[in-house]
Amino acid sequence: VANYSVRNSAIVQLQTDVNKTANGLLRHIERTLGDSLEALITVANAGAEACSRRQLVVMRRTVFEVDGIKELGVSGGDGSGICNHIGDDLRVRTVSVPIQSTNRNVLLQIVEVRGSGKPAMMVSWVVNSSEREVAIFPTSVLLSGAMFSPADRSAAIIKLTNGATVAARSWDNELVEARGWTVGTATSTRYPIAIKAAYDTDQRVNRALSVMNFINAAGLCLVIVMGALAIRLWRMHEQP
Repeated sequence: VANYSVRNSAIVQLQTDVNKTANGLLRHIERTLGDSLEALITVANAGAEACSRRQLVVMRRTVFEVDGIKELGVSGGDGSGICNHIGDDLRVRTVSVPIQSTNRNVLLQIVEVRGSGKPAMMVSWVVNSSEREVAIFPTSVLLSGAMFSPADRSAAIIKLTNGATVAARSWDNELVEARGWTVGTATSTRYPIAIKAAYDTDQRVNRALSVMNFINAAGLCLVIVMGALAIRLWRMHEQP
């Protein structure tokens, strides 16, 4: 009965912890995307002609001021690159199709930049039918804000709502599902982003049971010591 109670309490607490992790990661992602969007609107509101010297100056200053952004640029209405903040061609390879956010002028998609072989998130602000301002940053930036319990084996995965994987940390569907890890989910109401975080259930339960066994053993030792002390005091009292 005691073991069942400890196991159940550990699982309930673990579900609470993993939900906090998933929602904390979502808040970090929404904040990062929000910062990128503000940067794009700043560039668009400058009112400069696409890729003009004036616009390049605005983009360079914005990249310097906003953490995480690797590249700012301008693309055509079809998403094809025109220029980046240093005046070079904006060369990206599409990995996933763009998805609209709640704000229909905001698009998210996964790309690969300049043959790097590494995925990046591209956030687009649709200015008009022929121009988009775009911000690009490594997908690893999105995972950097995850607050995982250091004592637990954990994993996380970030996906677009069309199923495209944005970033993952030690995620293995077979491992998580076959071993019955505890999973927490969070979905953005502003962006097409869905998150799963998971903790190893058995590890948390076994740790809780070990603590209980240690406490029980310590309690038993204390009882034995106190009993021996009581007997000794009684004998001393009984001696003439």
